Amino acid sequence: MAAAEDDAGAKPRLGIVFGERTRMLAQEIEAAFARLTKSGGVLYAVLTRGMDLAPEQQGQVKAACAEYMERNPNGEGSPGEHLRLAGTLMPMLTDEQRQILRSNVTGGYRPAKPKKGSKTGAE
Repeated sequence: MAAAEDDAGAKPRLGIVFGERTRMLAQEIEAAFARLTKSGGVLYAVLTRGMDLAPEQQGQVKAACAEYMERNPNGEGSPGEHLRLAGTLMPMLTDEQRQILRSNVTGGYRPAKPKKGSKTGAE
């Protein structure tokens, strides 16, 4: 009979432990997302989606996104802040990258056309 009581007590304990671990995992995910957002990582990912940036460009764009987020911690800058960011980014991008940036900002993202001779995975 003691074994049956132990099993009955183990189930609630298991649920408590599982619930606590799930809560802790959720907190870690929230904290990681907050760090990524505040560092400009999310903004960088959205703005550069579909772009093929050189390593130097990646560093410059990431730095510009981080500066923007420092000035606008909630991510909702004024139109002037948006223009300031665009004015910082545009000179460091190629014409094709600028077109992709404009599309990403307006929500009309389309994947960049593959370069001639590159493998697309659709072959």
